[in-house]
Amino acid sequence: MDEDSPLPERPQPDQAPWLDAVGGAEWTAVARGARGIFTDLDDTLTEHGRLVPAAYAALVGARNAGMRLVVVTGRPLGWAEVLTSLFPIDAAVAENGAVAALPGGRRIYFENEAERSAGMVKRARAQAQVALELPGVRPAGDQAQREIDLAFDIAETVRLPEADVLRLTAILTANGLSTTRSSIHLHGTFSAGDKAKMSARVGELLWGETAQEVSTRYLFVGDSPNDAPAFAFFARTIGVANILVFADELRRRGCAPWVVTRARAGHGFAELVTALLHARGEETETKP
Repeated sequence: MDEDSPLPERPQPDQAPWLDAVGGAEWTAVARGARGIFTDLDDTLTEHGRLVPAAYAALVGARNAGMRLVVVTGRPLGWAEVLTSLFPIDAAVAENGAVAALPGGRRIYFENEAERSAGMVKRARAQAQVALELPGVRPAGDQAQREIDLAFDIAETVRLPEADVLRLTAILTANGLSTTRSSIHLHGTFSAGDKAKMSARVGELLWGETAQEVSTRYLFVGDSPNDAPAFAFFARTIGVANILVFADELRRRGCAPWVVTRARAGHGFAELVTALLHARGEETETKP
């Protein structure tokens, strides 16, 4: 397939097949037509809070093969700026699409300065109510590095009871914040950005591509419900095996991944890149 052609269309199945079950000709067309990968971070490149060495090696292998790479995460802007300095990536979307970090210290905000100032009033009000009504709920350990959203620890260092998660969600919503849930955090934000919208904006700013081009010419990899906007936006999406915990929810929302890797977390990402490079005729080693 010509690299300027969009990836071939495929109807979304009721249940995503395994990555290695995709037909040879179809997978080869997808792999050779992909310009790059947009990928989640937590439990997609990492596992149990640590970067999987094979996943980092896979990023290096993909970069050496000429693929564009963007991390798309719920983690804070502070993390994203470090990632763009240390990882072989083109950009990092942070705080679930509210902001992005580009090389050279550049930032992209989804809202303008006046909108962010108004939103911060809502954020402060919600934060105060959570502290009053749910004093046992902890902010995420990286909250101090966030510029836009509120993040609460529901499964990173503690396991928050589901009743508290539901109450927390209700408080954030009542204060005008939208919520999304990752494998470790519950997020509340005033931003209208999400992982899909900011991915499209990054593609436009970095490579002059339309949203349609970003959607059809790049792959997305993720693992949890906060990836749902990206699963719905990108034509070809891959879930690492731990996404099966959320399979029913994602199917109900109409955004199940196209295929799922056999391996979990960062090992699943390495599995994907190994298959991609092999199909593209690149024998780059992705083991650490």
